[in-house]
Amino acid sequence: LAHTIKTIKKCKIILLMGSTATEALLRKNVSDVSGLRVFSDFLPGIPIYPAPNPASLFWGVVGEFRHSLDELKKAKELK
Repeated sequence: LAHTIKTIKKCKIILLMGSTATEALLRKNVSDVSGLRVFSDFLPGIPIYPAPNPASLFWGVVGEFRHSLDELKKAKELK
């Protein structure tokens, strides 16, 4: 986790995909925060847009994944 945090601290915006990564960095369930702009205690000031794992799209989370990408696109347009 420390190496991951060190690597992504250089990012301005993060698309965080998958439940394992979301639980590790945000300590929240991906289904609770998918598509929302959230912040992590590990990465202060960097907006994070959690999304479900793309492999789970076959099981019906297409809307949550698409919403996450739409919100990320909006954030990038504002920068």
